[in-house]
Amino acid sequence: MNDKTVATAAKGTRMTELEGLMFYEQTLGKAAGFSDRSIESTILALETLQSFLIETGRTTDVSMITIDDIRAFIIHLMTVKRYEKHPYASKQKDGLSPVTVNIYLRASRAAFNRWVNDGIIEKSAFAGLKLPKLPEKIMPIFTEEQIQAMLKAIDTSTPVGFRNSLLVQLYLDTGCRLSEITNARMDDIDWKMKTIRVWGKGKKERLVPFGYTVAKLLWKYVNQYRPEPALPEYDNIFLIWDGHPLSPRRVERIFKRIGERTGIKGVRCSPHTGRHTFCSIFLRNKGDLVSLQRIVGHSTIQTTQKYIHLFPDDICQVHSECSPIDHLGRSKEKRKEMNR
Repeated sequence: MNDKTVATAAKGTRMTELEGLMFYEQTLGKAAGFSDRSIESTILALETLQSFLIETGRTTDVSMITIDDIRAFIIHLMTVKRYEKHPYASKQKDGLSPVTVNIYLRASRAAFNRWVNDGIIEKSAFAGLKLPKLPEKIMPIFTEEQIQAMLKAIDTSTPVGFRNSLLVQLYLDTGCRLSEITNARMDDIDWKMKTIRVWGKGKKERLVPFGYTVAKLLWKYVNQYRPEPALPEYDNIFLIWDGHPLSPRRVERIFKRIGERTGIKGVRCSPHTGRHTFCSIFLRNKGDLVSLQRIVGHSTIQTTQKYIHLFPDDICQVHSECSPIDHLGRSKEKRKEMNR
């Protein structure tokens, strides 16, 4: 089923109710090759919007939803408490984070725009609406001392420990996203060029380089510690002890346990923090923005530019060299020396 067939089916049934369009999004997403995670994110956002509209007595017909309805939805997202209606989890004191709110709104807006393009509705309720700005925060990253502590906390004498140590170093040395490494396969490794072929967002292929140290560890893992695949199709580089692929969730748990073992504070111990750390240290070590953008797979250079922030010690060093007050009067002394 292609995009046109899906759109024709939707128009033929005059399906403009949110509930029906959520099924449309699932079908369209699969037909268009969207990732499962992208489809799930869109459905969750639309379900949240639908619940809000029903609870507040508003229409769920997307052709009738107005920009005022969406503005009210934004206010709702910014004030609702996490797990407020969850049957098991206790209600949290804090509301949804600005990032979560932004994800919900962007996913919903993208769905509305698709419905306009496919002729299901004439105008999007998001048209002309500016989404709330995200606060610009300095992304916390691992310090060199924390990285060393993490690696020391892993017992590399066991196959599992060796694999976990390699994983930590691979994420830190490549800046790959979580699933890019867990989905990578044996044929994706180019030993000569020291690169891994990965598939990023939008199923975009790219080659990611890794260093000499990681190359040695990866070679040892593949040839000495990698379990025998449980099935022939399990060609993932990283497997668990029984030969099944290592899942992204398990990798997150590995990082979390290492962080707890080392007592790391002030930064989340996760593969994504490893990605932030790679980007920051790459630039600190005189890497350029264009190369970094290509390595980590950012769609725009603006995203990459967010990593141009200096470490505290760097800032202090630069300030000591450039302090206006500390250097007051020195420019005259330098000019006198040059004129002698």
